[in-house]
Amino acid sequence: MEAATVSLDRATPVRNLSIAQGAQALFTFTVPVGARDLRLITSGGSGDADLYVRFGQAATISLYDCRSYEPRTNEKCLINNPTAGTWHVLVDGYTAVAGMTLLADYNTSARTVKRVLAGAAAAYTDSSGQLWATDASVVSGGNALIQPNTTVIDGGRFDPKLFMSERWGTPAYSFPVSNGQYAVNLYFVDTYAPTCATGARIFDVLVEGAVAISNLDIFAEAIGNSGVPGCKRGLVMTVPATVNDGVLNVTFAQKTQSPRISAIEILPIEAVTASSTQNVARGKLTTSSDLESSAFDAKFAVDGLLNTRWSSKQGVDNQWMAVDLGAVYRVGRVVLNWEAAYAKGYRIDVSLDGINWTSPYSTTVGVGGVESIALNGVLGRHVRIFCVTRGTGWGNSLWELSVYSADGTVTPTTYTVG
Repeated sequence: MEAATVSLDRATPVRNLSIAQGAQALFTFTVPVGARDLRLITSGGSGDADLYVRFGQAATISLYDCRSYEPRTNEKCLINNPTAGTWHVLVDGYTAVAGMTLLADYNTSARTVKRVLAGAAAAYTDSSGQLWATDASVVSGGNALIQPNTTVIDGGRFDPKLFMSERWGTPAYSFPVSNGQYAVNLYFVDTYAPTCATGARIFDVLVEGAVAISNLDIFAEAIGNSGVPGCKRGLVMTVPATVNDGVLNVTFAQKTQSPRISAIEILPIEAVTASSTQNVARGKLTTSSDLESSAFDAKFAVDGLLNTRWSSKQGVDNQWMAVDLGAVYRVGRVVLNWEAAYAKGYRIDVSLDGINWTSPYSTTVGVGGVESIALNGVLGRHVRIFCVTRGTGWGNSLWELSVYSADGTVTPTTYTVG
């Protein structure tokens, strides 16, 4: 018997979803005219689910506009400029799933977006209907190069044609924009055989005069759909920027061989102002790497209780948990309340989109207990604790992960016990 279709409400999580192996759960979600940044996200619980999203017609495992099939239940479909109307969502039980959460949301505020193809001779409309202009009016310096039509680029989840031109050398970009905060998406690919090796091409990217990406090695970072670093594979990195003079500047500094850039996308973002005493992570959606068991899901590290916790797979390094704050904040402080199983080496990662991460803090001498880490107002919607090395023979475990805004003096709230 075919599963019943359930209508999703905006920003209202559907919790405790259970799907048998081989079974499917069906949903619809209505997107209004003018909406942007459609997000369908699954997280938490146990098992392995796959996500399929399609506009106007039922999604299937072979017919979809977006597919996500990461390990476990951490699936995400992001559509920048969704068509208004009904979107169909299919969640497939690759294995039996229990306790999973599904969230559908979008943004509504108007904004001006800038997209340019570096070195291109003509504008291009991508597979999502978005116009990419040439960069001639916003760049000085650098050398233009257009790839032969026979060049095959593995763009990963991005349109491969966005990587078919470039500027190399040290181009300087100046984008006229309104003062405010922006996400800058930078598109890279290396197609030059002599630099198709780790360490062969190294450079910095500067945004608003400050180093935003240090020692970038495209070959080592670009994996496309293959999952393995290499040449002719697209890499997209996102960095935040705050503009106060009406111009957003992007420049490059050579270290080994010439920098190269294929496209730049500038998206205005709206940072939410929150009381500095408010833990903006509490009750929000979480994702994680492997768990000790479903009894120690990452959601228990943001529930405000000190008798529930997240615990990663035992005896394994390089484990993580992340929280989606639901909006962009100026992150001022992260407080980690460790159980006995703590991480000695870890980093705090922050992201605007949950895909491209920066690491404003890292340590190799974590001591456990309660650690309070200042982040100085870095812009982000997603915060991740990435545990590199364990401090004990167990896994990594947090009673609570708390995130506080940089808008004022930070005073952590009191946790509820029991």
